[in-house]
Amino acid sequence: MREKLEGFAADVNAFLDRWNLRVTQGQFDAMCALSYSVGSGWLDPNNRLPSILIDGADKHTEQELATAFGVWCHVDGAPYEPLLRRRIMELKMFLDGDYSFTYEGWSWLILNPAGGRNAYSDVALYRTGEAY
Repeated sequence: MREKLEGFAADVNAFLDRWNLRVTQGQFDAMCALSYSVGSGWLDPNNRLPSILIDGADKHTEQELATAFGVWCHVDGAPYEPLLRRRIMELKMFLDGDYSFTYEGWSWLILNPAGGRNAYSDVALYRTGEAY
């Protein structure tokens, strides 16, 4: 596990160096945890989360950032709630430096376009009690 994590940390560091990005320890740890879960492919700058980081996370709403984490929750093309919970744990680490490894305090919506398409995502994460 340690060797795998070191490899993912190297991938995250290479991404950060390439785009001259600086992040907090919680943000770095969240990025490594996401990489450990889904692989380093999410670091492709054409994906939503890396593009937000490259653009400057401070230019985006918490909702946009949360949903960019949430899209990495699919199994066989459908949102999978255990992965949603994991993405929330990583999101809490990223946003708040929260290492409690719980998904408490966050909620999600799974959107069913009933045969249509949603250009943004079929999953939305938001702080419990906040407006979506």
